[in-house]
Amino acid sequence: YLQAVINGHRLSVHGNLHDDQLVLFYEGDTFSCTVYRETFGTQDLAAEGSLKAPMNGAVVAIMVAAGDTVTAGQTLVIMEAMKMEHAIKAPADGVVSELFFAEGDQVAEGNELLAIDVTEEETT
Repeated sequence: YLQAVINGHRLSVHGNLHDDQLVLFYEGDTFSCTVYRETFGTQDLAAEGSLKAPMNGAVVAIMVAAGDTVTAGQTLVIMEAMKMEHAIKAPADGVVSELFFAEGDQVAEGNELLAIDVTEEETT
């Protein structure tokens, strides 16, 4: 059950989520959606310690500076693409080594936004 207020009107929508398929029911209509979950493979990000723009958009906020220590899952950059905000999060613990864009910059999909030096886990 979801509720939203759009242009001052309260909408109630019933839904069913199974795996990555979300089906919404509203006023006799059915809407099928696929839920997208951002995943970071160790080859893509954690090993390199870098983050790339998931799509074309604008950098609206940079939450860290070079030299900052970050933890896995921490929001580093907020991008706006297709009128939606996307939080870019740290794939692993580490230290921000370099920022490649500033707030307000337009970036293309795949552009590296910043780099982090990933903290190696100690094994005992």
